[in-house]
Amino acid sequence: MGAFAGDSLSKKVLVLFLATTGVLILQGIYNVYSMNGVNNSIKQVHDSVAQVSRNNAELTQPLAELRQLTMNLVMAPNRNAKAEIIEKIKVETKAINVTIENYRTEQSSDQKLRAVTEDIRSSWAEYKEAVLLTINYSDDNIRIAEFMHITSDAKDAYDKLIADVAAYNNHLVEISEVIYEKAGEDSKWAFWAVILTTITEAVILKVI
Repeated sequence: MGAFAGDSLSKKVLVLFLATTGVLILQGIYNVYSMNGVNNSIKQVHDSVAQVSRNNAELTQPLAELRQLTMNLVMAPNRNAKAEIIEKIKVETKAINVTIENYRTEQSSDQKLRAVTEDIRSSWAEYKEAVLLTINYSDDNIRIAEFMHITSDAKDAYDKLIADVAAYNNHLVEISEVIYEKAGEDSKWAFWAVILTTITEAVILKVI
């Protein structure tokens, strides 16, 4: 009878021990999964922030420089100065064109981001035409047309392009905020999972 009771107790202890081991294994798997999710979220946030910084360096600043060059062209005192500025405009325009096409070829799963990218491309085409028209007016030495164009149509096209670039950056920030909040939720659930599994393990050990 005593041997039977001892065997029964041993089996119960073994079951509880296996249950504790199972809880530990599940906790480890969940924690690894959660940490991978958090790490991926952090990487995505970092990538979005880096993209905004890259946009400012590769697009916003060059566009501002291009705008300044067109204004300098209108104010240029002679043909030689105009020719020098026009060459700079061509170089800047080519670089911006490559940057915008690269953005277009970088496929994104975010539909709104793709739409804003197309808006930038469309606005850039309009502003590029405005820049070419400024050069044409300058070549023809039509001062009044130069001033009117640079302060009206060209300015409107530039402002629209800058607004589209800002919308692109703002959406990247919005994506980062969503990802950041999700990472916070994942971390919170991972924390409570550790607490609950620790309590469960303590209860099982107490029963043992």
